[in-house]
Amino acid sequence: MKDEIGFSYNGYFRSGWGTASHGAPKSWAIGSLGRLGNEYSGWFDLQLKQRVYHEGNKRVDAIVMLDGNVSQQYSTGWFGDNAGGENYLQFSDMYVTTQGFLPFAPEADFWVGKHGAPKIEIQMLDWKTQRTDAAAGVGLENWKVGPGKVDIALVREDVDDYDRQL
Repeated sequence: MKDEIGFSYNGYFRSGWGTASHGAPKSWAIGSLGRLGNEYSGWFDLQLKQRVYHEGNKRVDAIVMLDGNVSQQYSTGWFGDNAGGENYLQFSDMYVTTQGFLPFAPEADFWVGKHGAPKIEIQMLDWKTQRTDAAAGVGLENWKVGPGKVDIALVREDVDDYDRQL
């Protein structure tokens, strides 16, 4: 993190090279072969974090997480809805987190906004042991309780009332 401006970023991306015997390359058996299969997409996560306040042990950060998929099938792919769902960009997290403001848990991260619980997975094998969708809410992360730490959240994710495919 650049301490003078309080900005940091981190991320993850993967890309594949697909082959086909007839026509355009197609993904095949994603998840069953791990990340060594015929995976023909470019997935990414990018987190942007900006310090808003920092004095003593009190801190406030604004965090935005972008993730999406970029089709590698065409040379000119646009983000947005398309028939194959190949190109999209979404704000998966957008929240403010604080530390040091709660007297009963000064080490805990208290957050407000759209946020999902940390994902626990083995990327190479596509194994996901725990996954929660991001939704608007409040929560505490890294709260020291006894010998361990606890994450707790209250979130609400609404459905699209106009979508008739419920």
